[in-house]
Amino acid sequence: MSDREDEDYDDAEGGDELAEEPVAPAPATEAEASPQGFYRRISEYTSLAFIMPAAMLVGFFGGRWIGSWLGGPGIGSGIGLVLGTGAAFLSLYHSLRRLERGG
Repeated sequence: MSDREDEDYDDAEGGDELAEEPVAPAPATEAEASPQGFYRRISEYTSLAFIMPAAMLVGFFGGRWIGSWLGGPGIGSGIGLVLGTGAAFLSLYHSLRRLERGG
């Protein structure tokens, strides 16, 4: 092979370039770099695990309670569960938006 063909082959295979190791992205703000920022983000994510089922349970039992007043606890439970689930996802959306902005 000629020298030119060797260069083309090296370029096609990645050549003599060293493979770069992946580097973790730097925190967007200094608050995120501090231990308090780390624990704050962890607490925000952990709270989502409790907010979601709590909102659904409050909706379910609240709907059941209101439904018993109106004479249909089954229908009230279903409507309350749907509203509670909607509130849970709305809370999830707002929490994730707040975490994206870093605040």
